[in-house]
Amino acid sequence: MVTRQMKHILLTVCVLLPWSGNLWAADEGHPLLDKGVATYKTFCAHCHGLNMVNAGTSSYDLRKWPVENKEAFYNSVTNGKGSMPAWGDIILPDELDAVWVYVASRGGKRALPDDVNPLDSDEAEIENVDSDDEDKSSSAEPALDTDISTQNAMGAQDESAQLLAAPPETLKAGTLKACLQRNGGALSGWRQDGGIGLDYELVRHVAQRLKLDLDILWFEGELEEESDPVRENYALLALGLCDVVAGHPLVAGAIGEPPTPRAAPPRWTDQPFDWDPHRHVDLQPVAHSTPYLRVEMGIVYNGERVAKMPKDLAALGSLSVGVEQGTIAGLLTLRQAPAIVAKHGQTNNPGPVFLWKLEQGEFDAALINVPAYDFHKRQNPITSLKLSDYRHPLAFNIGLALLESATSLQAHVNAIIEDDLKNGEIKALADLSQLHYALPVAPWVTPRMSLQQLIASGS
Repeated sequence: MVTRQMKHILLTVCVLLPWSGNLWAADEGHPLLDKGVATYKTFCAHCHGLNMVNAGTSSYDLRKWPVENKEAFYNSVTNGKGSMPAWGDIILPDELDAVWVYVASRGGKRALPDDVNPLDSDEAEIENVDSDDEDKSSSAEPALDTDISTQNAMGAQDESAQLLAAPPETLKAGTLKACLQRNGGALSGWRQDGGIGLDYELVRHVAQRLKLDLDILWFEGELEEESDPVRENYALLALGLCDVVAGHPLVAGAIGEPPTPRAAPPRWTDQPFDWDPHRHVDLQPVAHSTPYLRVEMGIVYNGERVAKMPKDLAALGSLSVGVEQGTIAGLLTLRQAPAIVAKHGQTNNPGPVFLWKLEQGEFDAALINVPAYDFHKRQNPITSLKLSDYRHPLAFNIGLALLESATSLQAHVNAIIEDDLKNGEIKALADLSQLHYALPVAPWVTPRMSLQQLIASGS
């Protein structure tokens, strides 16, 4: 199963890396484009589609927005239009400028004329602007129930104020509060009598060594493309819902200053019923613990169809290969395996179905993250799938995320993890969780890479 953490480790690296090549084509150098991509993904993608890919049947197809109608765009976003809420109190002016650059340049594929470039024009007048010029080809969405929306918003503000006013519990409170993903595959999962997985065992162990009670908050990990686990982790910490978040990817852009000023937390256990899911909170800088696990990618193959274990990506040339769409594992399969794989590989969406297709013989082998195989095998002990000894050179460390201000807690946690890495305790916890274990490797945080460097990582 491609879990939320694993999805992010294999996907967010791509989102946060400064890609080279022709991804942004004509306007790749615009200074607001990167912020526009991030802001669009946070606020717009869930309705208007990832990369603006939208049929225009349920929400407006932004690829058709007339570039000369900048004022109408600003007005629609700021004041709302139809069923779209007003974002004027949420999206900052510079973020709105950045989203406009993203939309008007069609995702960076076209250059912006000077008269629609926010860097070359006066600030847009966004009040009382008639946006009737909007493309009429899109169908209208049903209007929201205003009374219910207003009630929820008022209730959410009250709940938000209480959460934001209450500081997180610390070491002095006698309790370690940990956020764990309820549906975290091999790393974490909720059970009636507690939990399962390495993340769960680790936070229990840390709390025991600190002589603290453990309070676990379980949250839901979304698998949608527009979800952003890193920002959600920042939001969980900023709200004071927990002291540490387990399973945080240590990649550039996921540590330190927030990737955006605000973000919404994921759904969590005992979340107030009137909490507005679109409620964004101010984020704070995040630090990380010493990593406790390195997530690797390996070749999984169907033992009933493949007699000889594939020893490297070159061996995939003689097999029917599955490719996980939209993941680094899938990208590396297409670019580093023999050319015949790119030509005939079977592309499928990531998720639990992917390994079931391999199990059912729809293809022979695939490069995937190792914990996904571990979870599949734990769920299906008699599986015909096998994990080869091959490991791709590109791998990522994970650790606990905590606020930068929690310096005392960070020091204590680091001392425990470093000690347990030396004495083999963490590996023992991984064995208990039926997880193939790999020790973290320096540097702890994976630096930014260009697309060329990423593709060359297997050489």
